[in-house]
Amino acid sequence: MRFVKPLAIVAVLILAGVGCSSSGDSGGMVKIETPSGDKIHVKEARSLTEQHVGLSGSKDIGDGMLFCFPEYKVQKFWMLDMHVPIDMIWIEDEKVTGVADNVPIETNNDWTRRESGDAVNTVLEVPAGMAAELGIVRGSVMPDVDEICS
Repeated sequence: MRFVKPLAIVAVLILAGVGCSSSGDSGGMVKIETPSGDKIHVKEARSLTEQHVGLSGSKDIGDGMLFCFPEYKVQKFWMLDMHVPIDMIWIEDEKVTGVADNVPIETNNDWTRRESGDAVNTVLEVPAGMAAELGIVRGSVMPDVDEICS
């Protein structure tokens, strides 16, 4: 009898799809061609858990992380437990709608959120300065992103 309750909870979580992504293969690495023609390899975040954690706690973020969302809305991000500054690139389908350059790390429990401004379905985080280096600006087109997140 003492196992019935935990088993019921596990069954509910499985049926609800907790921890599952919409694509079935989340958390992997994906390759994105940038407007400069360079290719970057970033982690993919599709599940709510992956998106909530993001790059927090990472001292080496590699080329960054791609966040794929199922809906278009103003996305809000914070820098909780970040160890390196980043660029946040706001993307609607394949079009860059904005770039937040050199977002500093969180200090003194600063919970300031950065917002996309426009409704977007994708956010690309890269090391600070990389967006400019790769020619990513408002209006840039990144077809790989739309293909990956579809």
